[in-house]
Amino acid sequence: MAENKKISNDELDARKCFGDWIDLKSKLHYMGVSHEFREGDVWWCAVGENVGIEINGKNQEFSRPVLVLKKTQ
Repeated sequence: MAENKKISNDELDARKCFGDWIDLKSKLHYMGVSHEFREGDVWWCAVGENVGIEINGKNQEFSRPVLVLKKTQ
């Protein structure tokens, strides 16, 4: 018999944010914008809403600063 697990408010908020991220990710994916960048650049990027304890993006755009360490071809 399966147990009914009570869902905390934090879990509900995370589910809501994850849905918002999926919507934004779809829009960003189909924009097809390409940017020029170099090693050592710092960009604000939409890194998304992560599952678990990883760092999530902030604000409505799920953005974080990202350092370009190495550019590959």
